[in-house]
Amino acid sequence: MVEQAYVHAWAEVNDLAKYLEASEFGKVCQCLLAICFKQLGYSVTHFQFIGRPDFVVESSTENFSVEVKSSLRRSVTIKRTDISGIEGLGHAPVFGILTYPDMSTRWLVVDAVGLSARTYAKSELASISRSTLETKVSLAFSAVLPKYKRRAIEGASQLVDFIR
Repeated sequence: MVEQAYVHAWAEVNDLAKYLEASEFGKVCQCLLAICFKQLGYSVTHFQFIGRPDFVVESSTENFSVEVKSSLRRSVTIKRTDISGIEGLGHAPVFGILTYPDMSTRWLVVDAVGLSARTYAKSELASISRSTLETKVSLAFSAVLPKYKRRAIEGASQLVDFIR
């Protein structure tokens, strides 16, 4: 069932990638990930398209400062400023990394602690993702995508109100 949800997510994300230019695609993915965390019961604060972190999520049991990476390639570049921008904020610093264009499209949730600034294959980061949270967020993503797809195709500005 989980794998089927990931393949379904690939089809939905593939449609978004066809309609949106790369920077807007990234903003839309950032919004969709924040909506996923809300669906899971987290509060989402400090949401921003420019600056770091991209947003903060908090629950009664865990808190994260999140930097989103939604490259259309099979690799992702993590800069030193990406890491330093989410560390030291009193929340666990994590990267939300979309595995698209992998046919098993899901969100990796990777601890920033211990990462160095460089380009990573997404498959390499998959091996160090927080697997339980990854599965929860990714299953939420496959439910959120069809619900918000029409708005997502119109751009990130159409999704921001669902985060606040």
